This record gives sequence, C-alpha cells and structure tokens, in this order.
Amino acid sequence: AAFLYVFSSEWWLRGLDEGTFLGISAPGIVELDGKQYRVKAWLDRTEPLESGFRITAPFRFTMTAPKEDPASYHSGNGIFLLAYQQEEARIVKDKEVLWQDRVSAMRQWLKNVIHTCFPSDADPFARALLMGDTSLIDYETDTDFKVSGIRHVIAVSGLHVSILIALLSTVTFRRKYFTVPVGLGVLLIFAALAGFSPSVTRSCLMSALLLLAMLFNREYDGATALSFAVLVMLIGNPLVIASVSFQLSVASVSGIYLFDSKIRVWLQSCFADPKGKKWKQKGISWFCASASITLSAMILTAPLCAYYFGMVSLLGILTNLLVLWLIMPVFLGILAACALSFVWSAGAVFWGKLVSLPVTGILWLTRALARFPLAAVYTSSIYIVL
Repeated sequence: AAFLYVFSSEWWLRGLDEGTFLGISAPGIVELDGKQYRVKAWLDRTEPLESGFRITAPFRFTMTAPKEDPASYHSGNGIFLLAYQQEEARIVKDKEVLWQDRVSAMRQWLKNVIHTCFPSDADPFARALLMGDTSLIDYETDTDFKVSGIRHVIAVSGLHVSILIALLSTVTFRRKYFTVPVGLGVLLIFAALAGFSPSVTRSCLMSALLLLAMLFNREYDGATALSFAVLVMLIGNPLVIASVSFQLSVASVSGIYLFDSKIRVWLQSCFADPKGKKWKQKGISWFCASASITLSAMILTAPLCAYYFGMVSLLGILTNLLVLWLIMPVFLGILAACALSFVWSAGAVFWGKLVSLPVTGILWLTRALARFPLAAVYTSSIYIVL
C-alpha cells in the first residue's frame, strides 16, 4: 500500500463508444519508506480527479527504463516510477495546498476556458498550441502534422516562447526595468503551465538569459545560452538527455545557429532582384528568412525524426511557409480569448469563434498536404534510407 498525492488527472484509455473510459492517468508524488518520488499513476476510475487529492491504495510499481521509448518520455520529464492500482482505493481531499496544486488548477481553468470559447474542432488545437496538451489530438490529426512536417507547432517550444516575449516587450514598451522582472515571472508561469517539458524549459532558460542580458547591457550569445540551458537541465535530471523532445529541441536550435546565416545568404543571392519593386524585395527577404530557418533546423532534426518516428517529411519547408505566419496571430488570439473571459464571457466566445477560422484553415491545409503523394518517406525500407 502507498500514499499518492495527485496533481491532476485525465482519461487515459477511451472505449469504442464516446464517453466510455477504462481509467484515468494522474501525475503526482508518492510516499515510499518516508521518501517522496514523482510518479505517473493509472487509476481505476471513470471520472478525473482534481489536484490535491490523496489516494491510499495497493499499487504495483515499475521503474522507468531509459532504453524503452515510452519510459524515456517519463524519465526525461523526471518521472522514474509508474504506479498501477491493484485494489479499491481510499480517496480524500488533502488540506495542504502545494504549488503544483495551484499550477494544476490554473491549467484546468485554461482548459475550461478554451473548451467554452472554441468550437469542438478547434478546441484540441488551441489547447495544444497554448499549453502543449495534445491529449485531445486524435491519432489521424497527429499523423498529419508529422507527415506534413509541422508537428513542432503543437509541441510548446521556442516558437511559442518567442511570441510570448515579443508580446511582453510590446506591452511594456521595451522598458527593461519593467520588462525583465515581469518577463522572468511570465516565463516561470508559462513553463509550469506547459508541464516543464524539456523543449519549453530549454526555451524559457534561454529567454531568461536574453532578458538578463538586456537588463545588464550585455551581449546575448545564442550558442552560449543554449549550452547553459542544456547544462542546467542535465544537472537537474541527467536522464533528460534520453527525452526525444529534448533532443529535437536542442538539435533544431543548434542547426539554426550553425547554418541559418549561411543558407539565408545563399538563398538571397539566388533570388536577389535589385531592380525589383519594394514589395517584391520584402517578399523575397521574408521567403529567404523563413526557408533558411526551416532548412537549418531540419538539417539536424531530420535524422532524429527518421530514427524515432520512422519518417522524414518532404513537404516540411512548404508547410512551414504556408502555416507558420498564422501561428502568431492564432496564439495571441487564444491568449486574448482567455483574458477576455475574465470580463466578458459572451465576447470571449465570439472571439474564440473568430480565432477558430484560421485554426480550421491550418487543420485543413495540414490534412491536404499530408495526403499529397510522397509527402513523406518512411525509413522502414532500407532502399529509402540509402
């Protein structure tokens, strides 16, 4: 028997009929021999639990092994024990309130707001874009994102953090003595809401160094910031190196720092048109910048995608050019809907319906490109690998 303190929970296995569930999964803290460990538990319940419940029940425990893909996901996030309920449990509300409870309550509030403000077809995408919660993304849609090469959009990472920092700088009029302390707090809260996933932790650490460099009038060096973020994360949890999210995040940023400027210069030399009109030159500059960032990130991430996911998207550059420019207004629109819900619920619902229009367009475009012949190649064949 063990005492399990639950932070949140969700349905983990759906039946054939909608609304039929075989149980819930719940992250939390377990007390064993007077010590506390982070754990992921599977409980025999049909209704999710709120944060702050203490469960007493016999559990079967297994350790997460880094060599196994599902287990490396857990160990990369600092979870080294998996618990499976064996018999009837006693569940009581704990009087003690932990900081994880407050974060879980905030996450649940955001989920409820998004569910209320956005139509059912846009709800899963909005939740994934804002919090990195892909639990409602169905298998077909997730596969479409992978095949079309924009799976990174629904995994909270540097793209989302950079949008957040840009918004914060605009709101604070770039006054560093106000931007920096507020920004550091916002980064901490955002990382907590995203579950401190490796990709968002890496991005928030680097953004924090950027803010501190601004405060102390120091030059910001991206490669140094990346090295620092990786070092801090490895000290906190050495097995984070086994996380696919961590590897892809570091590889994409490394590729951008190594190859972006060279690829951009080469593309600009290929498409340069000195006699072209001003709008044409801006279009060429935007295309070269977008394509160079996508290409440089793919140089190091493509081998990892081939190894872990068994596929490499051939339409990733095209999909990113068509979709990425929409991500920033959609992300800001979701934030605006959440903020508006405080003062005007009907207005928030109306705004959510407006924001859902480009979301529907993104989903349709992703689905269409994923159906394109040779949208991706699969490494299950040795001939394709060669």
